[in-house]
Amino acid sequence: MNRYFVPKPFLNKVKNFFPLLAIMVVIDFGNKTLLVKRAEEPMKGKWWLPGSRVFKLEAGEAAARRVAKQEVGLDCTVVRFLCNVRETCKVPAFKDGWVDFLTMTYLVKPLDKRQPIKLDATSTDYKFITKIEKTLHENVKKPLRESGIFK
Repeated sequence: MNRYFVPKPFLNKVKNFFPLLAIMVVIDFGNKTLLVKRAEEPMKGKWWLPGSRVFKLEAGEAAARRVAKQEVGLDCTVVRFLCNVRETCKVPAFKDGWVDFLTMTYLVKPLDKRQPIKLDATSTDYKFITKIEKTLHENVKKPLRESGIFK
């Protein structure tokens, strides 16, 4: 376990007071990418990019590789930084009802496209998309547009 891992009860207290630094990845499979259905708040039940928080002293590219491996089981290489998105969401469980993330997004490629997808507990399902769906949240659409996958 990462020595900077924050236990969930403490993290939930921190979320009440400060924005958190997060990471999302757009995984380039050629003309398609992968979305996951979130199992946890925020955005529980929504189709989203694989993502997590960034650990203290963890570089953005290292976080992107870790998230791809941890959340969907893929060994990836980082292609480039895409953009930052600010995610503020209403979550009743938090003190003031809001959670706030500044999220860095990266474009990554699997080292082997034949690797099986292995979801961790943060997602309930996955799907591949070949275009930016109208129903997706703007914080998912923006990195997808920046990726250039769907030209």
